[in-house]
Amino acid sequence: MGDLLLTEKEAAGLVIKGVNSSQAPRPRWAAVGKVCSPRRLVISALERSMERAWGLHRPAQFRDLGENRFVVRFYSEGVWKHVMKNGPWKFDFNVVLLREYDGSIHPSDMVFNSMEIWVRVLDLPMDMMNRAYGELIGGWIGKFISVEVDEDGFAWGKELRIRVAVRVDQPLMRGVNMKDYDDEVEGKWFDIKYEKIPYLCFDCGCLVHPAEGCQAKKDEVKQWETPPPRIPSQFRDRLGTAEGIHLRGLFIAMIASGVMSE
Repeated sequence: MGDLLLTEKEAAGLVIKGVNSSQAPRPRWAAVGKVCSPRRLVISALERSMERAWGLHRPAQFRDLGENRFVVRFYSEGVWKHVMKNGPWKFDFNVVLLREYDGSIHPSDMVFNSMEIWVRVLDLPMDMMNRAYGELIGGWIGKFISVEVDEDGFAWGKELRIRVAVRVDQPLMRGVNMKDYDDEVEGKWFDIKYEKIPYLCFDCGCLVHPAEGCQAKKDEVKQWETPPPRIPSQFRDRLGTAEGIHLRGLFIAMIASGVMSE
């Protein structure tokens, strides 16, 4: 309140302990989101775009909360789960971050600094294709959510698929260098592939910049930039919006359905 001079009634305040949950019901199947863009959010444009991206059969209810934040209410639990569990999502090349609705928190106090995403660790030894290594690697990449394994805890195939929450304001990991002990110098490098990655800054490797902009030093080699020659030229300006981006040092591979194969 700062230096605000309160009246006697304002200073006494309002006691709310007598309100019970039946008098103040919580909305079902709702989420609070933020579009990480330097431009002001136009809620009608977001509504049209996200309803298409989410494949909704009926309109969702969007409300603008200011500062590029919004609340959205869905018409069924199944649709709500689909949207919350199958991100990341993007709007106009910018990351859309979603949080479960919590009516006890001010929208301006909600923290939007991470997003859930599926990552694939490539070419692991078969003895590492299991839940234990999935939890270990996922916890190193970000916050471990889940790992795709069978009922016995094993993963079958050429990649270990892990769901993690990663910080959007920190560089994405391009791979994991596994070591058997702390003093080991070389280790063993395993590439990481991200699914449905939104726009990525090839200068700093981050999905979202701070208010002052990209923090990469302009005279440094751009470690996330150089695309391989096999990517068709018409797609090179759209690398950050591809369905998959595979990061390895200076190597970034895009998977475009029907154009390129894995």
